[in-house]
Amino acid sequence: MDSEQHGRYMRRCLVLAEEARQAGNIPVGALIVQNNRIIKYWM
Repeated sequence: MDSEQHGRYMRRCLVLAEEARQAGNIPVGALIVQNNRIIKYWM
């Protein structure tokens, strides 16, 4: 994974965390990436 892809995934985690915060939850976002595809995410 190159740094550009890594940055994209990190930004997606931040978006998920913001969605969780807005829903009144603890602001955490997480992804599982396999073969450069997001296969699972949590917020």
